[in-house]
Amino acid sequence: MAAEISKEDGVKIMSDRPENARRGRAAALEFFEDHVHQHLFNSSNQLSTYMKNSFNSKPKNGEETTALPRRTVFILEDISTDFVEVLGFQLQIEPMFFAQQLWQSTWDNNRMGRKWFSLQYPQLLSLNDDTLFEANGKLYCDSNVFRKFSLPGASLGLFDRVAVIHRRLSYWSEEDTFAILLVDPPVGTYTIPNWSAPNRCSIPTPQKIPVACSPYEGGYVDVLKWPKELIGTPASWDTAAAQVPPRTSLLDDILFYYRETQQLNHQTTGCIADLTKKIALSNWTNFQLYVRKHSTFLEYKLEEFQETHGSKKNFTGLQWLEQNIDHVNGWKRRCAHYCDYVETNLVELNVTPPHSLDMSTQTTNLNGCLQDWVILLGRLRMWKDRTAAINSAVLNHLSILESSKSLDEARNSRLLAVLGTIFLPLSLTSSILSMGGDFLPGNRKFWIYFAVSLPLLVLGLLFSFGTAAVAEKARVVNTRFKQQSLPMWKKKNLVVRW
Repeated sequence: MAAEISKEDGVKIMSDRPENARRGRAAALEFFEDHVHQHLFNSSNQLSTYMKNSFNSKPKNGEETTALPRRTVFILEDISTDFVEVLGFQLQIEPMFFAQQLWQSTWDNNRMGRKWFSLQYPQLLSLNDDTLFEANGKLYCDSNVFRKFSLPGASLGLFDRVAVIHRRLSYWSEEDTFAILLVDPPVGTYTIPNWSAPNRCSIPTPQKIPVACSPYEGGYVDVLKWPKELIGTPASWDTAAAQVPPRTSLLDDILFYYRETQQLNHQTTGCIADLTKKIALSNWTNFQLYVRKHSTFLEYKLEEFQETHGSKKNFTGLQWLEQNIDHVNGWKRRCAHYCDYVETNLVELNVTPPHSLDMSTQTTNLNGCLQDWVILLGRLRMWKDRTAAINSAVLNHLSILESSKSLDEARNSRLLAVLGTIFLPLSLTSSILSMGGDFLPGNRKFWIYFAVSLPLLVLGLLFSFGTAAVAEKARVVNTRFKQQSLPMWKKKNLVVRW
């Protein structure tokens, strides 16, 4: 029989846990007929007390019930040990649900037969300074779920003070009784460099880099319509600005929507799933605009290069293309990855990703939100193809510039060969005659130098250029002979191909 743990030993075990096992936040939304009541928990003890009171609030035949008294949605921010123990024990949640929130990828073969879905989405942040740009290596958010802090173009001098964070949200529902939503925490005030991230569990206080940021261009587009009374008059703009979510924490955004708006359904817990799908989709839409910004920038740079170097030969653009080819390849790779992420999200939502770019005939049987997901996939595929075309165009221009440079170098080498052909007979004649005594310039036998060197010069030029002319004439004659010996149908095909 397993030994029982006393209350004192349990308190000691809880106190010995690291700080990251206790930090986090949670919330509970209780759904009534006409409103939603919110509870916010800053510690696992508060959540545990709420769960015990909820389960014991309605005794049945003198026994404790095993179900919640009303429809409730629990929202957990970050994956901390204490909060997971409380929710998992009280609600009997499958551990794989919490584990998948920590993953950087999704296993498609685990989707069938599950009661949950997990969506991936990017979050864009505008950095207030260049502190992270000056940091070396990869960066991660300071949380229990390690989310990479990507800085597009930081290593190539194209840093625009925009960071991309790969986010994930997971939703579990048990019919219409209760649901659990797992969300990522906000960025916070620090990031962790790559070299200390793998040892984070063994290092009590890993090195942290301060970060100051805000939502990129105000954050994602509001997923709900503004009330009519807040639209149309400049005097109400300040009031309307106060009626928007903070867009820094998904937990705070959801609480805001249920606290400040009256547009959400209060009759079922499934409305939380619809709201999170719309928020994730809105983040993807905002990111798609950011991809368009960078892709069009590369197209403009390529067009500027063509205008600059189309009329005259100048190889200054070659250096720019060589330095930024990694940036072009990087966006090609990112677009391919993000297309895979959206396709995985569609699989999570039980929608088969379409294989063609024509989405008009493949979204008729889907509702509004799922139809928007399919359209988003089509847009990302379009930018994927355009970045691939930009990459091919850059490589073609590099090859053209290299070939032009090689032709110029060959032309210069030929000029040197001609100069050598001219001066070789002159130097040979001067060495044979020793150019002394009567052969010095101004003496009576100096004319012999020209009488000997000029015929040698003419013979050398005739030999050099005559040999090349004979070889070219022989090549032309050989080509004509081969064309005359071909059958008539091959001659027609040859003309068409030419």
